[in-house]
Formats: sequence, structure tokens, C-alpha cells
Amino acid sequence: SSSISVGNTGGGGASGNFPSGSYLTFPASTTSDFDVNNWTIEGWLFFDTVPSVASVFGMSNGGGNIPKFFMNVNMNTSYTSSANRVGFLSYNGGERWINVAYTWSANTWYHFAVVQSGSTITLFINGASVGNMAYKIPAGITGNFRVGTDGESYKTIAGRLDEFRVTKGTDRYTANFTPTGPFPNP
Repeated sequence: SSSISVGNTGGGGASGNFPSGSYLTFPASTTSDFDVNNWTIEGWLFFDTVPSVASVFGMSNGGGNIPKFFMNVNMNTSYTSSANRVGFLSYNGGERWINVAYTWSANTWYHFAVVQSGSTITLFINGASVGNMAYKIPAGITGNFRVGTDGESYKTIAGRLDEFRVTKGTDRYTANFTPTGPFPNP
């Protein structure tokens, strides 16, 4: 099960430990409305061992070809393992991908941010844009929001997350930036 780990953190004083198969679920009623114009999902990610394939967060109405979105590590556009990749997928009657080469290392903290600014979604790793797509999350994704896996609990991360933050109504990053932490309390 997930737990809190003090000492090994990306930006705060403690991090969430996600052993293989564990994740957090937030009910759809508290996380809906990603079809708004601007939002940011970000945090710090750490792997003891780089996974063959994993998802960092996601939201889905269920399995198969139904509305969903998720951020993935070492996954190709066929949903299978592909080393040294990072991506973001949205599906709503058709797939929309950011899927690019990125080399991961074990025992290293990485800052990630997925930002929707108007009708563009950008994926940042350590403050640098690694890819974007002209797309906006559509209305109709009403399933649970999960941290440590995709929205279907299909691929878990087996690592640590710190300073995970979802901000609706604000596109915090529209250009490359220097990640900082801890985030201020609201």
C-alpha cells in the first residue's frame, strides 16, 4: 500500500511511496471539469528502478476505447513497453498523443508538468518542454482520477511522488522554467 517516506523527497519534506500495484484514487466529483481552458498537473517523480512501463496519473471512464487521459513512462503509442519514452495520451473517439524520447535514470528526482493552455497541451520534464499537441481535453471524462497509475489502474509506477499538485483554471507554465519546491500552501 502507499505510504509516506520522510527524507527522500523531490521538493517537500516527505514523499509518497508507491510500491508496485499501489495508487491513490480521487472520486470523479472532486476532480471533474478538465475540459476547462487552462490547468496544470505537476509534481516530482522518483524511481528506485526504472520501470519497463508505467503511468504517473490518469483519469478514465473505464477500460477500452472510452474517454480518458494519462501520463506515461516508457510506453509507446501501442500501449506497450518501449524504453526511454515519456508521453501523455487523451482518448475520446480517437487517440491524441505526446510521445517522445526521454532517458530515465534510477535514483533521480524528475519534475513533471502537464499543462493545458487554451487548446494546447504541453508536457514538461525538469522544466523543459519535451512535446506538445494542439488539443484540449474534451468534456465527458467523468471517471475517478488516480495518482500512481492511469485512470484504469493498468500500469502503476512503483516509485515515489512528491509535491503532486492539480491546478484548474491556471496554466502555470507556458514556456520552459526552473522547477522549485516545496509549493506554497494555498
